[in-house]
Amino acid sequence: MKKEIEKRVAALCNEAGTKAAAEAQAGIAAKLCGEYDQLMDNGADEITAYREILEKLDKVREEIDRLPRTEEEAKAEGKRRRYRSLGTLMLEISFIIWALALTSYFYISFRYGYWHLTWLLFLWALCGQTILEMISKYNKGRPVPQILRIGLTVLLWLIVLITYFLVSFFTGAWHLTWIIFIVGGLLQTAILALL
Repeated sequence: MKKEIEKRVAALCNEAGTKAAAEAQAGIAAKLCGEYDQLMDNGADEITAYREILEKLDKVREEIDRLPRTEEEAKAEGKRRRYRSLGTLMLEISFIIWALALTSYFYISFRYGYWHLTWLLFLWALCGQTILEMISKYNKGRPVPQILRIGLTVLLWLIVLITYFLVSFFTGAWHLTWIIFIVGGLLQTAILALL
């Protein structure tokens, strides 16, 4: 059980990722193992003693978080927080996109009976999701040409698909509209050549 306590403390210190946490790890583990031994000496069984130590780990986490940080560690933590808050914002926007798509789908379909067309709203929602992914990857420091190459290719084919179905439904020229896919292929070649 002591090895498990040491592993848990090591995991908490690694999660903190600071020099102070790494230096404090041995002391914290020794203190908790000492408390575990004390509980055992007082007649507690292994499981009960281990559970009591686990309950103290939340306080230990708070103590580790309060340890001083170097200037570099503080900057890195600030960046991580910004990424986390940006990630949360992206999730919220993504939720709004899909909620609007679903609401619009049912409203237009029931109100006007355009069931054969309204499912295309989900493809438009995928376009919005792709743009969000591109922004997210950019903020994580991915190379811009790679983001554009992948993102624009996905967007292109979604728009090609939407165009194909819209033109086909409105004109009824299914025997000709497949040419849209050839145009999409040419556009993709151009995008890849430029990036």
